[in-house]
Amino acid sequence: MLCLAGAAGAAERQSLSALRAAVIEFVGAEHAPGARLQVIPDALDPRLRLAACDDALQTFWAPGSARAGQVSVRVRCASQRPWKLYVPARVELMQPVVVAARALVRGQRLSAQDLRIVEGVVVGPARIRLRSGVLTAPPAARP
Repeated sequence: MLCLAGAAGAAERQSLSALRAAVIEFVGAEHAPGARLQVIPDALDPRLRLAACDDALQTFWAPGSARAGQVSVRVRCASQRPWKLYVPARVELMQPVVVAARALVRGQRLSAQDLRIVEGVVVGPARIRLRSGVLTAPPAARP
């Protein structure tokens, strides 16, 4: 009997994975269609005990939040047992960029073999973040 009561209590709690999914869906919908981005919500405390939301979760940008990089999304439940939670996340925007295919010497005339296109993170925390003013197509690399 205790086991059933515990299971019933767990069923009445909001799923943390559903909270994370709501954040990912919201951020993806807020960016341009076709934008390549990666949304990584921070880990939520597993001790969190929110009442299960009978209605659809509502998501909003937290006041003053950036739209890329380190962001904060407010998730709200407006059902009979309302609650709200701010979920931090990292949003990385990616695009193709031109990079050197090998080491280059200053003043060297470039050929197509000297360049390659890779997917680069242009906005957001990453191990390698590209600066503004990157080249996005080889023709832009011509003098």
